[in-house]
Amino acid sequence: MSSGVLGTVAELLGDGDPERGVRNLEGGLERVDAGERTLAHVGSFPAVTCKLVDERVAEALRPQLGAQLGGLVLDGWLKYRELIAAAERTRNAAGSSVDVELAEHEIISTHHPVVEVIIDGTVVTTLNFTLTVSFVLRSVIAEVAHGRLTALRGGDVLARARISLWDQELARGESRPLVVGAVVRLPGDGVELLSGEPAAPPPPAPPATAPPPVPTPVASSTAPSKGSSTGTPWWQQTGPAPVEQQSDPWWKRSGGGGG
Repeated sequence: MSSGVLGTVAELLGDGDPERGVRNLEGGLERVDAGERTLAHVGSFPAVTCKLVDERVAEALRPQLGAQLGGLVLDGWLKYRELIAAAERTRNAAGSSVDVELAEHEIISTHHPVVEVIIDGTVVTTLNFTLTVSFVLRSVIAEVAHGRLTALRGGDVLARARISLWDQELARGESRPLVVGAVVRLPGDGVELLSGEPAAPPPPAPPATAPPPVPTPVASSTAPSKGSSTGTPWWQQTGPAPVEQQSDPWWKRSGGGGG
């Protein structure tokens, strides 16, 4: 499911037609006398002016109504415990993927668009809307790989939207169930489910190196000279060190220097 498969909030409010969705919102503003109540802060205006305010307010909300429903679903899944657990298991496991069966559940996304009404450069009033979008998902299987949601298959999704002002509903809509059916790949590398950059793999261990050879003193001073062809290492050919060189270390013989 890409972010655009379910369409936009405006399409949901307009039964598939985004322009109708904006008009439905405008009609809701007229029903609650939004324009008249807004202009009442500065004086009395004719009905045509109040209607113009309703139109302008609905148009100001168009960007919020253009939000992709699929993106809102994905935002909700960023907090879904089973998906996060699967993302953590696969984040640094190259080539592995996990299927997560999403039990029937509902994702609710609530937003609070704000529109300021300005007359002659002065803010007359601020309108605080509540937009609620919900999704009911049944038997959807999510594929998670390398910490990302990469694909969906099976099940269906039902979307609903409602926008209100002053606790009064202005418009609402409900989609027909979208059957996911076959595998739907998410664009690119999928959606990152974990915050931050993926953990870097540990650096490779340095190659093992053999320890340097430890000289082994011979038991006798009759060892062959360096020029012999016996193959005996030179440290075994030189004989033991004179006894006087095995006395106190130099720092104990030099005298006076230390403290």
